[in-house]
Amino acid sequence: MDTTLEQVGLAFDHWRATRAKRRPIPDELIAQTLALPNKYNKTDITRRLAINHGTLQRWLKQDSTQESFVTVGALTVEPNPLLNSKSFEASIRFSSGTQLMLSGSESQVATFVIALQQRGEL
Repeated sequence: MDTTLEQVGLAFDHWRATRAKRRPIPDELIAQTLALPNKYNKTDITRRLAINHGTLQRWLKQDSTQESFVTVGALTVEPNPLLNSKSFEASIRFSSGTQLMLSGSESQVATFVIALQQRGEL
């Protein structure tokens, strides 16, 4: 199930309400945000998340040029050299023995992993 703008907005609201003091926006929230632009227009995203347009543009530019590792919790997702430079693959083995293979953009893989963590499955 795809993450909605409202779900990401609620995550931002919770982070803002519970952070101790002014801190940078966590990478997990940025990853969730980067999964949204194909489904939502930038104005709606910046309004709901209370971020400025320049910040969203910077994140989008960094996401499109980044070829680094993605680390979410104990899971590290590495770029697969056989795919294009913006694609990632990850293998997750659950305690039940089930193995899940993920592939997609950095933000798609990170968003899916975050959703699994939030559900307590990682």
